[in-house]
Amino acid sequence: MASPELSALLTLLGPPQPGANPSVEMRRAGFLRLSALMLPLPEDVTVTPTEIGGIPAEVTTIRDAEPPAGTLLFLHGGGFSVGSPLTHREFVGRLARASGLRVVSLDYRLAPEHPFPSALDDAGAAYDGVLAAGIPAQSIALAGDSAGGGLALSLLLSLRERGAPLPACAAAICPWADLSLSAPSLDENARSDPLVQRLSASGSVERYLGPSGDPRHPLASPVFADLAELPPLFLQATRAESLRDDALRLAENARKAGVEVELDLWEDMPHIWPFFAKMLPEGRAAIDRVGTFLRRRVKAPARLRP
Repeated sequence: MASPELSALLTLLGPPQPGANPSVEMRRAGFLRLSALMLPLPEDVTVTPTEIGGIPAEVTTIRDAEPPAGTLLFLHGGGFSVGSPLTHREFVGRLARASGLRVVSLDYRLAPEHPFPSALDDAGAAYDGVLAAGIPAQSIALAGDSAGGGLALSLLLSLRERGAPLPACAAAICPWADLSLSAPSLDENARSDPLVQRLSASGSVERYLGPSGDPRHPLASPVFADLAELPPLFLQATRAESLRDDALRLAENARKAGVEVELDLWEDMPHIWPFFAKMLPEGRAAIDRVGTFLRRRVKAPARLRP
């Protein structure tokens, strides 16, 4: 049974608005206001601005905790045009605590100012920067929510194609992995998802890919990619969200390709419900599951060099 807090969250988010397609400026301002509700951070969460592989980022650790067992490269959601390490600080702090990892939250370039493949290029540069800091691949994990979850999978595919050492694992939370918007759940769950609607999603696609971009390009839409030889994946989604089928198709494709995958499918929750963990117990439980997966997979201890 869903918690009473879920009703309060859904009231806060408001009803689905299938006819709304706000400007990128309005979306950015709205996301900042929403993320401000997740603050302040706990006193033991330490956030340090940094640069990794030439890309601005934040490093998040938990003060007085055990030394981090490795590094989690985190890619925030926001339809490739919204969000930043700032909007996801509270969420990332919880991931650091649950996983026991140092989290590098990347401030990758956003569309439409920097369309595809700018975000992917930044993610690749940052991953190379983590390796260059002396951290072996088996001590690195990837994670992201929504568009960031899709971007994490695109990064895995890009690393595989160029023969780079792959990280130990990746976790994609409510991943957006089909920019062709062909998932039936976009329409089936339109009345239950206050955060993702077909019209606004199509606006995000146009900003990211431009008017002539291919939404079925495997590095933009990993549901159309060959997932063979990828490391273990953790895919988390909810049956009630518009992007449900992205996670389901990814899980099916990964299993067919021989990739180890865990699908954590919830009931009744809105899109990216773990983002709202500060106010939602189901969000806290979901983050704990992500953390358990990461703790099992990341092997050798490592530290970023100063």
